[in-house]
Amino acid sequence: MSAKLRLVAKKDSVDVMVGDKLFTTYRFSAEWVRPYFYPVHAPDGRALTRGYPMDPKPGDQQDHPHHKSLWVAHGDINGTDIWSETTDKKTGKPKHGYQIAHGVKVVKGEGDCVAFAGSVDWVDVEKKKLMEETRTVTVSATDVGRLIELKLDFHASEGDVTFGDTKESGLCAVRLACSMNAKRDTRGETDAKGEGRIENSEGQVYERGEPSRPDVKGAEFVWGRRARWICFSGPVAGKPASVTLFDHPSNLRHPTYWHARGYGLCGANPFGTGHFENDKTKNGAHTVKHGGHLVLRYQVLFSDRVPSKDEIEKQFKKFAGSR
Repeated sequence: MSAKLRLVAKKDSVDVMVGDKLFTTYRFSAEWVRPYFYPVHAPDGRALTRGYPMDPKPGDQQDHPHHKSLWVAHGDINGTDIWSETTDKKTGKPKHGYQIAHGVKVVKGEGDCVAFAGSVDWVDVEKKKLMEETRTVTVSATDVGRLIELKLDFHASEGDVTFGDTKESGLCAVRLACSMNAKRDTRGETDAKGEGRIENSEGQVYERGEPSRPDVKGAEFVWGRRARWICFSGPVAGKPASVTLFDHPSNLRHPTYWHARGYGLCGANPFGTGHFENDKTKNGAHTVKHGGHLVLRYQVLFSDRVPSKDEIEKQFKKFAGSR
């Protein structure tokens, strides 16, 4: 019998335990620009997301400090960047917005699955509220690995909210352990040896730095493609591992576009139509009218092996049938 899951809620974080072992920690302290999960472990204990910038590991690529393990963000909310963490070069002042979490409530604290929820305000550079989000996190385990499900209920509480067309987004985003990268670090300074592989539900594959998108210069073949799911796999501590992201059929513009990069970033982005299709005549911006809601659901599967396509499809169908 598999070990039971349980939650350990603290002031600014929630630990998700499997038996007496830590699976992941959800961190929402005000010291961070936005909440995130770190670390995230495979069932055998290996860390599957990058340590930098929170806890840099030997071989970590030290780029994009806003890529914090597993998180939720978008680069254009009513014109405010709530994706990056940039500052004005002259003044040193932030140029980005924030997500302010107001604690969490444990929905189910122990069992085969556990869940918690909390309110998150999305605010601009001056901390003026743009919208409210109710974020519900459910964690469970399967024969293939461990699942984190995100249900994001965006409420246009302050007025109309427009999610702009930008590639800089991941409404469910992950930055993988660098040894899983599918694109080699040509400088040879990190563990990014290009031994990873990216494959999506449409059979499109990117590995060892190729092939590229024929229509978008410098983009990976899987970048900006629409798919029901996408799987990143590669070695971690010398053994196979994988991270698979799923888009729920009820989501806006399912199957979603994926901001999938060979250096280990992957984010679900239903709004980047013009960028991903390389067509300036198209605009994927979406407006939620004042008082309205937009609900998005995603799952992320963390495994200590590489599941077969049949196993991944089975999990997608199970997710698709859930409410």
